[in-house]
Amino acid sequence: MSDIYKPTSRFMYLGRAELPDDPELVRDWNDWSLNTHVPELLAAPGFRSAVRMRELDRTQAFVTGYEIDGPEAVKTQEYFNAIAPHRFTPLIKNVSRTLYQVTAVDPWADLEANS
Repeated sequence: MSDIYKPTSRFMYLGRAELPDDPELVRDWNDWSLNTHVPELLAAPGFRSAVRMRELDRTQAFVTGYEIDGPEAVKTQEYFNAIAPHRFTPLIKNVSRTLYQVTAVDPWADLEANS
């Protein structure tokens, strides 16, 4: 069996956004996201790490996953400052921000224990 990802936190926060199909805009978004937005969130209390992903069937749809200490991380002033309206706000669509609790570090452990 392959190695299983082992999160360092019991909580994950995922942000998703879609951009218009404009390669120059997507380049600007990626630059802003990697050099401004993600670092701002990682500087906020309770944010531990981040990973950015692009949906395979949509080159302009992105998800960023953050490991966070808990729900309180998305209630700080630093968090609200980082997600405040910015130059891309009027252009993005289908934005979602979702908080998840990690239920098992090893998703197969419960199945193996019960077999």
